[in-house]
Order: sequence, then structure tokens, then C-alpha cells
Amino acid sequence: MDQITILKNSLTERFLDSDIEVFDLAEGQDYLGIKVSSPEFQGKSLLEQHRLVMEIVDESLKQGLHAVQIKTSVKK
Repeated sequence: MDQITILKNSLTERFLDSDIEVFDLAEGQDYLGIKVSSPEFQGKSLLEQHRLVMEIVDESLKQGLHAVQIKTSVKK
């Protein structure tokens, strides 16, 4: 299974009822873009939202992912 699929599955399990996109930014699957729109982000600062996403991304970084670009928003 590729890095994008693994990460998307992990994020989907963590952020239920959310819109999630994971995409390759450098054609090597070591620099990924992540967009998460979740109702769970309601009332949380942008930093808190990104920390929640990074809890999931952290394991992928240990497995060879080099960098991520994260964009989060509140899903209404």
C-alpha cells in the first residue's frame, strides 16, 4: 500500500465524518499535501487543529515521509 493511501486511511479512521484529501506534492510520495475539514475542529485554534492532524502524520514521518503541508478547516 502506498504512503498516500496509508495516511488517508489513518486520517479517515481518526476524523470520522470529515472531508479528507491527501495528495503528492513532489511526485515521490515523500512530500504530501493534507486537507482535513472536520466538525471536531470547532472551537479549536489553527495550531490545535494542526496538532491533531500531526498526531496521525507523526508515524508516517518515522517511516520515511519527509514533509507535509497541512490545511484544516471546520466542517459544518
